[in-house]
Amino acid sequence: MRTLMITEVVCNFCNLTAFFVYLISNDFWFKILVHYVWQWIALSFASVVMVIFVSNGALPTVKQLYQSLRRNRVTPRTPDPLSIKTTMGEQMVFQSHQEADVYFIQLAQSWK
Repeated sequence: MRTLMITEVVCNFCNLTAFFVYLISNDFWFKILVHYVWQWIALSFASVVMVIFVSNGALPTVKQLYQSLRRNRVTPRTPDPLSIKTTMGEQMVFQSHQEADVYFIQLAQSWK
């Protein structure tokens, strides 16, 4: 944890310094250079934090998470039949993909 805090302080200091130099500078090419330096500092900080977490025991947790995601595949569910009553009170049972068909058939019959 101490390593993480030291890394955090150093990288944030470097990142803020690069950001303020970027804001203060007037030269276009120097601004582009500082912008890339600023991006590389952020990338290196993220990489160092990842290495610190992995070296402190986060890798087994990540492996367990990956294995649990691989085991728990999502299986498509069969649609449950909907139970709908007609205007006469009769039970209408049909699959959910048939619902639109029934609606449009009833709509067409009502216009006859």
